[in-house]
Amino acid sequence: MTQSKIAAGVAFDPEVLEFLRGLCTEFQRDRSFVINAIVRDYAQQHRRTKPRKPERAINF
Repeated sequence: MTQSKIAAGVAFDPEVLEFLRGLCTEFQRDRSFVINAIVRDYAQQHRRTKPRKPERAINF
């Protein structure tokens, strides 16, 4: 069974959005994937989420 996605509106500072767009281009992924990967990685490093099934990694 696949987990459903929940839409959330977020306002970015211009320089943050520019950096995020660069990551999306570099890794050829959409904004949602990149943000989820960043937050998931941070949370796992700080033991705030359960591990998930492996996805293609993005190394920052």
